[in-house]
Amino acid sequence: MRGAFPLKEPQNHPDDGLQQNYQNVMKPTTTIRYTSSSGLWLPRSRRQFLRSSAAAAVATMGFPYVGNVLGANDKIGVACIGVGGKGDSDTDDSARCGGNIVGLCDVDANTLAKKAGKYPQAKKYKDFRKMLQELEKSIDAVTVSMPDHVH
Repeated sequence: MRGAFPLKEPQNHPDDGLQQNYQNVMKPTTTIRYTSSSGLWLPRSRRQFLRSSAAAAVATMGFPYVGNVLGANDKIGVACIGVGGKGDSDTDDSARCGGNIVGLCDVDANTLAKKAGKYPQAKKYKDFRKMLQELEKSIDAVTVSMPDHVH
């Protein structure tokens, strides 16, 4: 059967006593030019193409963050959604690690009031959508701590 690829003739090996089957072997049919007619550089191999593409992708993804570098004295603004139970320790750990708690959100008014006593500078919310909308400019990170039946 003739396929798209040329067939390689089998070779007899004296030690195995068997003749190998025909194998499809792909031979290069085109030559890759290293520069285009406009003088642009072209990769020599797929491996080189993948390396240069990966480097370009990483550079492109990192570009938006160039102007948003925090200084040594800047703190990360943290909004906390769900501040009771596990959310209690998540909020405290965020502050302990250097975060500035800017917003607290919980549906339980008693839990929210208790946590707001510890972080009086933080604004209090019952609806996380309203908190995210109003504090959009001051939030750098969000903790979301919900009961198991909510996820």
